[in-house]
Amino acid sequence: MTKKSIKTIFLGLLVLFITSESYACYRGLDCPEDLPKSSKPIVTEEWKKLDRYLVKGGLVKDPVTGVIWMRCSFGQTWEGDSCQGKPAKISWMQAQMIAENFEYAGYSDWAIGGVLELKRLVTCESEQSNTSDGCAIGYAGAPTIMQTVFPATPAVNFWTSSTINNDDAWIVNFATGSSNPDNKENYNAMRLMRKEPLFFMLHQSF
Repeated sequence: MTKKSIKTIFLGLLVLFITSESYACYRGLDCPEDLPKSSKPIVTEEWKKLDRYLVKGGLVKDPVTGVIWMRCSFGQTWEGDSCQGKPAKISWMQAQMIAENFEYAGYSDWAIGGVLELKRLVTCESEQSNTSDGCAIGYAGAPTIMQTVFPATPAVNFWTSSTINNDDAWIVNFATGSSNPDNKENYNAMRLMRKEPLFFMLHQSF
């Protein structure tokens, strides 16, 4: 059996595993009733191109990295074609716990993006206004993110999964597009993301 055929069989089994009931509901853990969830299947819609992204309902995909983001900040809900409500402000530890037990659009493998992943969402008013860390003064156009793709995003700090030490972690400030350290006990906003397993496997040698 060739390496190509083995890889095809392996990927097929992986698809069956991901779509099976045994993978649902937080990998077998009890589902907390106080966490917002959505059982709406995502297969009923097609991905549509919107600027440099692909969107489908409350989801947005970066076609370059394969990362899928929630279009709404945590605490908001996707209704119609926009995000409703106010984003929740939570501590870094609370963000970790929520991400580990969150289910949305049929997926339960949501996570907090690293600082580089959130920095990729930063968009300045002019391509020439990008600095080494954020947007140049006068070009920020807060919030520094594509509002057509991520509507109702506030110009505030968002947690990342990137830690500095036991007490501090990196945040991305969507008022300026910069990244800064912040104490993990402070309260900031959060946007969840997930990575398509098959996307990354297909870009690796077997």
